[in-house]
Amino acid sequence: MQDEEINTEKEKQEKGLKAFIKKHKAMSIIIGAILLFVITIVITYFALQMTTVAEVQIPNVVGMSQEEAKKTIEDAKLKYVELEPQFSPDVPEGFIISQDPAYIDNFKIKEKVEIKVVISKGQEITTVPKVVGLTKEEAITALEGANLIAEVVEEKSKTVQEGYVVSQETKENTEINAGETVKIHVSIGTGIEQVSMPYVIGKTEAQARSEIEANKLKVKQVIYQEDKTKNDGTVLKQDKDAGSTLDAGTEVTLTVNKIEQIKSGKININVKSIRGYEEPAKTANTAGEKFEPQQVTLKVTVNDEQVEEKKVSEASIKEVVNIQGIGTVTVKVYINGNLKRTEQLNLNNDTSLTIE
Repeated sequence: MQDEEINTEKEKQEKGLKAFIKKHKAMSIIIGAILLFVITIVITYFALQMTTVAEVQIPNVVGMSQEEAKKTIEDAKLKYVELEPQFSPDVPEGFIISQDPAYIDNFKIKEKVEIKVVISKGQEITTVPKVVGLTKEEAITALEGANLIAEVVEEKSKTVQEGYVVSQETKENTEINAGETVKIHVSIGTGIEQVSMPYVIGKTEAQARSEIEANKLKVKQVIYQEDKTKNDGTVLKQDKDAGSTLDAGTEVTLTVNKIEQIKSGKININVKSIRGYEEPAKTANTAGEKFEPQQVTLKVTVNDEQVEEKKVSEASIKEVVNIQGIGTVTVKVYINGNLKRTEQLNLNNDTSLTIE
């Protein structure tokens, strides 16, 4: 009975609502639109509340260790991202050099935003290149290419051409920190004219002298040396390197090839003196015969090679033997197979020798 009464009441309300809408159509539309707008706002509000990301303060991780920075960023509900590590003279290896976005006091960003960090590889080590002998500009370029700073010190030099590096204070191949300064000493010349040493090896002595003097240098001395594999009279050595820079007037020593030639000479042998022969009195013996000097065998060698052997009178005072040789030769004289004299003859200076 009670349920029937409730249903009857609902039917009355529905009929009344329908009757009201039919009677007030315009007002019903307005009221419906207002209700729809309110419902939409409420739904949107709750939807935004459910999807809005919370904001957090940007942490400052510069100077932190890699592990500490990662934990700090992730604890702040942000995303930790590592960029390419870099060398740093100020930040130890494994610590944070920089971050993006940078830390700003009281500045917030949304959760899950990436914080990109650059980790230090520590101090960069580099190797000092060799710059001695380079021009100033070449040396600076080489040092900068090795991540070093060049400090130029100018100085006078008699041996190094103006504008070239004389020396470097940090030795080549030394390992040092990148960014350090290396002092280089650069020649500003001497005021003395600088000339170049020509290459004269293989040229004749006369040609070599001419070229050296044309380059405002002087031939100090010539040393003669024999090399049978090279042409006679050509330069074998020069004591100054070809292309080297020298003061005008510098003296140069040359070594010139001198092949000794075969030369002839005469040996004058006094057999009588060598034998100690004395002539007997010029009187006939009891048989009416005269005394005659004996015949002896004369042999001559040059450098132990026989050049003459013949029978001669022991009273002969001048037996001439022609010889040939190179430079100084050793002459030996034998009488009847016995060595009597040993002498030397320099065929470059003398053409005859008398042996008594």
